[in-house]
Amino acid sequence: MPKREDEYWAGMKEPKGRGLCPFCGSSNISYSERFQSWRCNKCEHSFPIPSYGPGREFGKEARLFGKTTEGERRAEFAEEAHKKRESVRTKPKRVDSEVVDKDRKRSTIGKETNLHNTTKKIANHRVPNWLIALLLTFAFSIVGWGISIFIGSFIPFWILLGFSLVYSIEKWFGYVTRKYKGIGKLYRLLLNLSILSLLGLIIWSGIKVFSQQFVHNSLLGSLILLTEFVFFVWMWIVVAKNSWRWPSMKLTIFSLICLFLVFSFAGVQPMASYKDQSLSFIGSIFSSSGGSAVEEPNSTPTTPDTRTVTDPQPTTPIVETQPALKDPTWDQLLEFLLSDDTDSHPYIYPTFVCYDFAVMLQSHAKSAGWRCAIITVQLSGYPDFFNYGIPSNTEHSCNAFNTTDRGLVYIDDTRSAGIGPANQDKSVDIQIGQEYIPMALFPSPRWYPAYSSMGVVVSISEPQW
Repeated sequence: MPKREDEYWAGMKEPKGRGLCPFCGSSNISYSERFQSWRCNKCEHSFPIPSYGPGREFGKEARLFGKTTEGERRAEFAEEAHKKRESVRTKPKRVDSEVVDKDRKRSTIGKETNLHNTTKKIANHRVPNWLIALLLTFAFSIVGWGISIFIGSFIPFWILLGFSLVYSIEKWFGYVTRKYKGIGKLYRLLLNLSILSLLGLIIWSGIKVFSQQFVHNSLLGSLILLTEFVFFVWMWIVVAKNSWRWPSMKLTIFSLICLFLVFSFAGVQPMASYKDQSLSFIGSIFSSSGGSAVEEPNSTPTTPDTRTVTDPQPTTPIVETQPALKDPTWDQLLEFLLSDDTDSHPYIYPTFVCYDFAVMLQSHAKSAGWRCAIITVQLSGYPDFFNYGIPSNTEHSCNAFNTTDRGLVYIDDTRSAGIGPANQDKSVDIQIGQEYIPMALFPSPRWYPAYSSMGVVVSISEPQW
């Protein structure tokens, strides 16, 4: 029985030789660069590392009989080769049918192997993740763009675009944000800013929906608000899953407050105007609460005033003379309307309606030195776009300017109750028996210059200058 020492020294003396299959001992092996593994062409087994030696029989003989000398191994190899040659000579030749069957079997196995390799290649050539993410973002953007054009608001476009981007990053590129710390921090900051912006959008949309000033259809406005809320919940889940990243939500909110205070007190618009409005509102609250308090009488006796008081001398009253109002030219009127902000005031039924817009524009025009009148138009067939309960036979107020080059023109500065362009200065050709259709003086690229008809003009009142 050989000892461990004999096996060790036998292994040390044994030359490396050729690579062999560890399963059958064959030296007919090949290496695949693609799969980084070895394959035996005889038994078709795959293995990571081949064994090395003169052949399968030596390793077996060395383990069983402790062959140690190189001469004995060579003699045994020569004798084994001689026996194989003799067996081949004495063995009868195979029948041709057996040879044909074996060739067919080999060809069938080869075809199956090639088909298996082809299937593996097709499976390995899959669509890359970046292309899937790009297609998903493009598809959602197109759908959101179409919905936005249909309802007249770009909120669905931004919601679907943001959802596709965040979902793609979480699904296919999460390892990038984990591997690179800078990208991970930037991604967390964008998530924090996105969910804060979405919260502000929900509050703004809720106010607009409840005041019926969001879109032209209340059902569409409610569906958009519900979609915003669902997207907000999903974004909250994503932010909670990335809560281990820096910066945190508290740090982001604190930084935004600090930046707002710095910019507002530095005079940067619009933060400065927001700051002034907030301070004036807070000051009005404190002043109203302080004015309602009743002052207690002072119990300390007062010393009589011994100073002599002289009668005031009569003075001539000062009469402020208002500059004479003038009729503008058409270009001067357009310049005034472009700088005026009457059309930016929201339409609030029934507290601030068309007549209030007409009064405001007249006041601003007189302050600028232009003559302006208010007229009232009786309409028939008013459609009541927002279901305020306005009857079909109603009145509508607008303004009139007597321009020096175009004569009497009618200006309608009433803002639409729903969404609309930023500038809503409109001119109207008012004639009895024709439809009341305002036309935009400063058309916006995404909006038609002609507004919807408000009905047929029945009568026109006298201008109130």
